[in-house]
Amino acid sequence: MRMYHLVQTFHPCNRYTTVQNIITMFGLFKKDPKKKLEKEYINLLFKARDLLRSGDIIAYSGVVAESEAVLAKIKALEEQEQNV
Repeated sequence: MRMYHLVQTFHPCNRYTTVQNIITMFGLFKKDPKKKLEKEYINLLFKARDLLRSGDIIAYSGVVAESEAVLAKIKALEEQEQNV
């Protein structure tokens, strides 16, 4: 690799050295996947409730199946956290 490429890569004005990329690189402010799944699970439950109230049982059962799959992922993450 030429010296020019090294200088270009680490130059402060380069897009690779923005604050956001540095934070992402070192894992600071990393989002918790469990919280994201919990939010998705709650949204699916609300959607299922609305579908049930509207009388669409087939769509309701599909959304409930999706929510159960998300709940299984949440439980797997919890078990993984306990084992670590």
